Amino acid sequence: MQAARPLLFKVCITGFGDSNLEVVFQESDSNLVHWSHNNSDLSSPWIFQAIFSNKATGPGSIKQTGYHNGQVPGNLEVYVLEGNNLQHYYRGILNNIIEACKNSG
Repeated sequence: MQAARPLLFKVCITGFGDSNLEVVFQESDSNLVHWSHNNSDLSSPWIFQAIFSNKATGPGSIKQTGYHNGQVPGNLEVYVLEGNNLQHYYRGILNNIIEACKNSG
């Protein structure tokens, strides 16, 4: 399976100083997939997390929003090209639900 250029991101998931490495990349079948790695255990494997898009036509980018109320880590935000449209998705850190934001264009 050949993939597009991945984007790697370090994100604080727990809010207690632990962090994960997060990556999104486009698989050859147009899925934009999300994998993570527990940074506190370097021998642990990468874990498949989710498919953000099944219509990706280019690489995506991932970031984490700020903390909610200064305590709970923010959402993971993903942007990816789907045809001529830039689509925005987000995934709640606590509920792991992926939702698409309305496309403005």
